[in-house]
Amino acid sequence: MYLSKWIDLTNTSKKGLAEKLGTITPTSVTRWTKSKRFPKPQELMRIEEITEGLVTANDFVKQWKEQNGQKEI
Repeated sequence: MYLSKWIDLTNTSKKGLAEKLGTITPTSVTRWTKSKRFPKPQELMRIEEITEGLVTANDFVKQWKEQNGQKEI
């Protein structure tokens, strides 16, 4: 599941997620949801934990590929 969809489904704000992640800003969360940036490995693990496994590192890669018109790398 994409992070943006999880945020919508759980009615979590980007600020709220940023606070749960610790030193992350809401701007970073926005960039992640738009595939402008990728979370660091530690952040990816924390996102997976917070979302109870619904958002994984593979979801970020899949979203990036879709937004950039690539089906295969």
